[in-house]
Amino acid sequence: MWAYYGEKLGILLASIINFVNLDTIVLCGGGSKSSKYFMPTVLKEVKSRAYKSAVKTCKIVASQHTSELGLLGAAMLAKEGTPTTEIGRRSLSL
Repeated sequence: MWAYYGEKLGILLASIINFVNLDTIVLCGGGSKSSKYFMPTVLKEVKSRAYKSAVKTCKIVASQHTSELGLLGAAMLAKEGTPTTEIGRRSLSL
């Protein structure tokens, strides 16, 4: 089960990395508690599917603050409204 989850998440993250070229992706929420089981598969998929230069610059980490971080991010988005486009590096929390 974890290998399947890691494969699908890795495919998704590789697509996001190729499209947005992120600095950091933070996995948060309940699933991040189990990252030790699926993270190797995620990283393998990302390395095989994303552009090599993008993989070198993007860190994928699991949050230590599992559910609080996702809730905080959602509250910040609601408070700030629609994010604006800016030039430079961006991060994504999932």
